[in-house]
Amino acid sequence: MKNKILIIDPTSVGKEPALHSIHDIKEALEAKGFGIVHTESVEDGLLSFQKDQSLTAILLDWKSEGVVGEKEGNIQDILQYIRSKNDLIPVFLFTEKNKIMEVSPDLLEGVDGYIWKTEETPDFIAGRVIQNAHAYVDALLPPFFKKLRAHALSCKYSWHTPGHSNGIAFLKSPVGRLFYDFFGENIFRTDLSASVGELGSIFEHTGAKGEAEQHAADLFNADITYFVTGGTSAANRVIFSAHLKAGDLVVVDRNCHKSILHSLILTGAIPIYLTPKRNAYGIIGGIDQESFTKEHIQSCIQESPLVDDKTKIPKMIVFTNSTYDGILYDVKTIREQLKGYIDVIHCDEAWIAYAHFHPFYEDRHAMSFDKDPSYPTMFSTQSSHKLLAAFSQASMIHVRQGAKPIDEEHLNQAFMMHSSTSPQYNIVASCDIAAQMMRGTMGKTLIEDTIEEALVFREKMEQITTELQQKEDPEKRWWFSIWEPKNISHRLRKHSWYLKEHDVWHGFSNIKDDFLLLDPLKVTILTPGLHNDGTMDDFGIPARVVSKFLASKGIIEEKTGFYNILTLFSLGITKGKSSVLISALFDFKEAFDENVPVKEALPNLYAQSPQHYSDMGLRDLCLSMHAHLKRTNIPQVIIEVYQGLPEEAMTPREAYEKYVEGEIEDVHIEELKGQIAANVLVPFPPGIPIIMPGERFLGKAEKMITYLLLLEEFSNTFPGFETEVHGVLTKKEGDSIRFFIRCVKEG
Repeated sequence: MKNKILIIDPTSVGKEPALHSIHDIKEALEAKGFGIVHTESVEDGLLSFQKDQSLTAILLDWKSEGVVGEKEGNIQDILQYIRSKNDLIPVFLFTEKNKIMEVSPDLLEGVDGYIWKTEETPDFIAGRVIQNAHAYVDALLPPFFKKLRAHALSCKYSWHTPGHSNGIAFLKSPVGRLFYDFFGENIFRTDLSASVGELGSIFEHTGAKGEAEQHAADLFNADITYFVTGGTSAANRVIFSAHLKAGDLVVVDRNCHKSILHSLILTGAIPIYLTPKRNAYGIIGGIDQESFTKEHIQSCIQESPLVDDKTKIPKMIVFTNSTYDGILYDVKTIREQLKGYIDVIHCDEAWIAYAHFHPFYEDRHAMSFDKDPSYPTMFSTQSSHKLLAAFSQASMIHVRQGAKPIDEEHLNQAFMMHSSTSPQYNIVASCDIAAQMMRGTMGKTLIEDTIEEALVFREKMEQITTELQQKEDPEKRWWFSIWEPKNISHRLRKHSWYLKEHDVWHGFSNIKDDFLLLDPLKVTILTPGLHNDGTMDDFGIPARVVSKFLASKGIIEEKTGFYNILTLFSLGITKGKSSVLISALFDFKEAFDENVPVKEALPNLYAQSPQHYSDMGLRDLCLSMHAHLKRTNIPQVIIEVYQGLPEEAMTPREAYEKYVEGEIEDVHIEELKGQIAANVLVPFPPGIPIIMPGERFLGKAEKMITYLLLLEEFSNTFPGFETEVHGVLTKKEGDSIRFFIRCVKEG
């Protein structure tokens, strides 16, 4: 991609000498290989600056005036706008030597140099601009990617692994050639062996790799940062392996990722569970503030049948921040409450890698705090690939040392245990880039722009609701709503997004004001038919039908419940994307209101089960499914399933050992009562484990059997809408699907 120079010069209109000099400057820059974007309008120029990230310098006249944002501005306003978006890009002012004294001193901070248009040669001016442009590009490149890029461009011969040798092996095969052409040369030139010394040691964190990780640590406010190429799953296992051994106690958020379960199995640690809230939609709330106290945790230890020594102190606590649905904790308060009790706080922050780079999230993430040896050591594991810009599997571990600091060599031993000796260098480089993109004003701007897109979408959805209320036909007034605080202006005022105990919109009971916060970037669309209190109308549209319709339009959401659809606003979301989503929702509404045949509205679904859906319209399908869900009272069942923890018969590790020994059997859900689960069971929605390995289907857990039976019935009643439950074995018996659970054999 050609680097470009932006020239904004509205004062040149109609002035022949000035026009002539700018033309000559443009020619001189183009001769040096630079592209030129020339605008005579400040508004057009700033639009180009905002949209075109290949710009490497800006030239503008010091007398420039025009539209800046939404109002008229002068040169000082223009410079302030540029610096608010990018504090590094070189900016030059066109002026005249005899006019330089008229330039305000306030402008000097935002300017890299001055150009005398009619008094200096075009080649000299171009040389100065290009020198600064090259320095800007060089400053943009973070340490590891800079060395990796240089290595690839040096075209060295490869006598090391991987065996494709810079992609050459693929060129020797027809299918290999197709593969090579699809991805392009650079992806193969940067797929290297760990033996390439100039890039540093992946495992000893030296050289370019070490510099990149330290650079990221500085940006994320961490003492130590490691790049992880196995995703946050591997990152979580690293932290568990570094801190826990068999028999140690660890406090675990029941709303945990399965990698936490795998970590429990690997280490043999004994979990002490804290249970989060959930509402009728299946949306995951947070754990009570009171649960993050020594008193509550010790009471849980007293009740645990797996703990022999009731005086034991947990070595670590791990909780998910934010939840899948965007609920963030007041980490500052948690840190304060656990001070002097637990040595290590581990926040699984897979979904909020951007949090440190915007003041809205202050005190709501693990790296938000300055170093203080009186507080617990803080860990954050972040999926850089989820909501920053990085390759899949790119993740980071951040450490903020505390009262009991971790020895870095000890941490590195655990890191090497869970790292491949053949790492994907492109994933490492993408971690480096993801961090660098958050540097300075550019990072804050990226987050602000993304938040703005989410707020505009939320506001537009509300406006549509208001407009549809004017329709003459009451049956066509329905629309989708958004799960969010009511009566907010959608401006980014932090207090507006707090969860309050007496607010009804969130559907959670007995929560403390302001302890939980909704992230505006996690947008949950609600479909008609279900209320926050769990009551259901006669009219309703299950979200699963809407989601399947959206998929047919090429729109894939993050998660779908029975009456809610989670959409994520990431750095890659644009106005065009959100407009397409709204348009597709309108298409669904039109098809529903007209009761378009399922064969036309959902052709893939119809093709799978033509006999089942042959005489059914889209409206018929929605109302039939809604009536079924209302009859079975699924929302209330979801709440009841999570109200208590099952009996613990053995640790997750002990249950897994039974699995390895083959001391397991597949049990149909009708016969589960009293059985011990060998697998974790995670229904989607809501994505929280209902039972962990080693827990028994008895007492409070009997409600889980009822829930599983209802899910099995739903899957058979509505083919093509089968319920996803991790840990369930589905077996086809005749025309029916039957659910089996792998359980531990006893006796």
